[in-house]
Amino acid sequence: MPKLHRLFSRMRWLLSSSRIADLGTNSHVGPDFSIHGEGFIHIGKNFSAGKSISLQVWPTERYSDPALLIGSNVVMADYSYVSCAHHVSIGDGCLLGINAFITDNSHGANIAAELDIAPNDREIVSKGPVCIGKNVWIGRNVCILSGVNIGDGAIIGANAVVTHDVPAYAVAAGIPAKVIKQLRPAL
Repeated sequence: MPKLHRLFSRMRWLLSSSRIADLGTNSHVGPDFSIHGEGFIHIGKNFSAGKSISLQVWPTERYSDPALLIGSNVVMADYSYVSCAHHVSIGDGCLLGINAFITDNSHGANIAAELDIAPNDREIVSKGPVCIGKNVWIGRNVCILSGVNIGDGAIIGANAVVTHDVPAYAVAAGIPAKVIKQLRPAL
């Protein structure tokens, strides 16, 4: 049965990948993936993703032309999840650890007037794009929230929640994530 499951997953990837706006060569994902909004997704060459990853792009009235841009040589470990309503970019050579979560949006603006509305019925709102530079290492169980820029070569420690920008070549960790070490000066 596992062989049949792999074949089914491979067929699903071939069907889904044909609807992705741009897809580089030699790209593959593991079984049980979820992709929504394929026409707004752009992926470079040599993209590799583990099992049960999710790439979700949600065009709305406010954000009618969202973009999820994933560079070349990006690796997403098992259970990684990207949610995009406005703009998310992941640079070349990035590594996302198991269960990494990146989002540029939330259900509502988190104001008192919305508290009587079920979260799923609130308008999708983005506080700004998420831009991740080249060769960034994102550890296991990291959450990256909207309006964040992460510079080239940065390292985000396991279990961090990134709510603010992280400069290039810095190590950030914690909840909320803070820079704990600068590996070399940003260029």
